[in-house]
Amino acid sequence: MPTFDFHCEDCGEVFEDLVLGSETIHCPKCDSSKVKRQVSAGSLGVPSSRRHGVDVPASSTAPPSGKCGQG
Repeated sequence: MPTFDFHCEDCGEVFEDLVLGSETIHCPKCDSSKVKRQVSAGSLGVPSSRRHGVDVPASSTAPPSGKCGQG
């Protein structure tokens, strides 16, 4: 199910919401319907951990062992 980032024009709140069909989105802080959909990290292919402020290294510093998945 698609989630999108929104910005409330009334109070400035930035939030993520699940969008089902053509429903009207309301700000969770002030209940305004004056919200605009933003370009979200999810739509750009950024891992979700990065969207939530967790620093995830782009690559591992450990050399490959060649035993991936051989537990």
